[in-house]
Amino acid sequence: MSKMMQPTSQIPSHNNILKLVVVGNGAVGKTALIDTFRNDCFRFPTNYVLAFQTFYVDVEIDGQFVDLTLWDTPGQVNYARLRELSYTDAHVCLILFAIDYPDSLDSVEGWMDELNGNFQQSELPPVLLIGTKVDLRHDISAIEELKKIHQTPVTYEEGLRVANQINAVKYLECSSKAYEGINEVFEQATRAALAFSRIQKKRRRRGKCIIL
Repeated sequence: MSKMMQPTSQIPSHNNILKLVVVGNGAVGKTALIDTFRNDCFRFPTNYVLAFQTFYVDVEIDGQFVDLTLWDTPGQVNYARLRELSYTDAHVCLILFAIDYPDSLDSVEGWMDELNGNFQQSELPPVLLIGTKVDLRHDISAIEELKKIHQTPVTYEEGLRVANQINAVKYLECSSKAYEGINEVFEQATRAALAFSRIQKKRRRRGKCIIL
């Protein structure tokens, strides 16, 4: 996907305006993923998100210009009520977990439950499951740290199995630090959001039809 990075504080002006919401446990790399995509490079996050943040990014995909509104959300349990505000009118949701943080994969079903609880079934946007920090899967230091608590890095198969369990439309892995798979994540998310947006528009048109 060719990417025209034009973050702006102004309201987007293109016809295709899509909302992408990123959720997941704290410290799984939500902010880093968004920041790396926006800036085309990795920067060490200086602070955790304590409330949701939004960013506008212009992208081009399949000849279409799209305004992505990226919503970065806090992962702590006590922010659940605040996160509810971010789900309204979402076109796609990304659930993130970290390869070097197996407990975050165990939390994925809980995140899916939260999404299901905030959308009517027919209005649930497509969900992508994203494994972050894939560069640490074979990192000796990361492996040794996990050994201390009798854990191992999450395998691709383990991530894919959970993705199938929650009916995610895609399972992808990436690394913000290594800039691996970043564009693929947002390309697939944008395609899924566009497809969902088209379905929504068709439903609205049918809803406006009056049978005489």
